[in-house]
Amino acid sequence: KTGKFNAPWGKRKKVTWPTLADLQSVAKSLANVEVKLQDWRVTLTQVKEGDTCFCDPPYEGLFDGYGPKWTETDFTELCIKLREVSKFAHVLISQPDTEKARERYESWCDVVTIGRPLGYKMDRRKKATPAGELLFIARRPAVDQIPATWTVQL
Repeated sequence: KTGKFNAPWGKRKKVTWPTLADLQSVAKSLANVEVKLQDWRVTLTQVKEGDTCFCDPPYEGLFDGYGPKWTETDFTELCIKLREVSKFAHVLISQPDTEKARERYESWCDVVTIGRPLGYKMDRRKKATPAGELLFIARRPAVDQIPATWTVQL
């Protein structure tokens, strides 16, 4: 909630820290990635022609405990801006399968149902949201058009 990270540590008693090899592998994977800490409104003004923009905003009406509370205006503003961006870039939006999410995005995006289980113990994993999860896709990129360099907003 301080704006520095968007995921809690969790409640595990035994924490497994990454090894040096793990960190080196991640560093190699992120060598061409630009990571910025900034408001999504700023990030979306920086999207260029042909970019791929993945957006995973708080789940409207469900869990939103990672940061400042979003208002109806925030969700509406995001939808409007993403629709503008989709005219020149590829846009993917992750949201719960709710009537409100479908109302916002279904008219201008393809919809894919996804199942993303939560939990570190395989036998206790559950769906990310009770209703399921959707990936809204506008201007789906061909596999050979997916960029080698990604900009990630934390």
